[in-house]
Amino acid sequence: CTSGPNRQSDAIRHPGSRRLRLANRPCHASFGACGGGACDGARTDDPFPAHRQERRPAIGALAQRISAAGQDLRIHKHHHRVKLHDLPAGQDYIFAIRSPEARFRSGFYSRKREGRPRIHVPWSVDEAAAFAAFEHANDLAEALFEEGERGHRAIMAPTSIGHCAVPQIAWFERCGFFLETRPPLAILRQSRLDDDCRALVALLGLDVEATLPRDPLWAHSNRYEGVPELSPRALANLRNWYSHDYAFVRMCEDHVAALERGQGRSR
Repeated sequence: CTSGPNRQSDAIRHPGSRRLRLANRPCHASFGACGGGACDGARTDDPFPAHRQERRPAIGALAQRISAAGQDLRIHKHHHRVKLHDLPAGQDYIFAIRSPEARFRSGFYSRKREGRPRIHVPWSVDEAAAFAAFEHANDLAEALFEEGERGHRAIMAPTSIGHCAVPQIAWFERCGFFLETRPPLAILRQSRLDDDCRALVALLGLDVEATLPRDPLWAHSNRYEGVPELSPRALANLRNWYSHDYAFVRMCEDHVAALERGQGRSR
């Protein structure tokens, strides 16, 4: 970690992500439909006042434990739109990755239900048009690259729906060599989020419980009963649509694997 002044002005607002502060050293984090719901509410300035304590996600207790154990360590929630190049030089960051097809499916149904029941963010005009055209994520994915009106609407729909619209690699715009020039403090894999959160806590040298919530409400996860699986055709289309993200996720997984083997770039 690189030292830096502990001022509120150093913070970049980033909804859906979190910033850590350790011994006056800020560290930013991004979770765009990659398990961030399980980490929601993680702020030291408790976002859940007394009359809303019953709504605090389980991670809120973890944030308090980390704050108590780490003294100057703090977790804050910030805005998705901020990218790595927006963060002040010398400040650390973490981010999460997720398989693009799982992220697409999750983002589709999260926005279809308008974030409910835990939150409620009404559809935009474009999201309403997207969900009017496609009932299920599989319907949309299968229609990608089709000829005619349905195919045209399939091109417009994912560009209109929340996390479906922005690939994970977009957070590193103009910072393509970030693993070499500005490597992250940690990369959290959604498929191994519990393990990676425990590893992060250990990396910070803290002895706290890092288990994330299992309750789907507080984890902000989808329930897929009665929802069709993504078909082979849908998966093939998504591999083309999100080709950059598939390559990006593989690169990040290779980086994490190298670090786990002790061959990664030292910080």
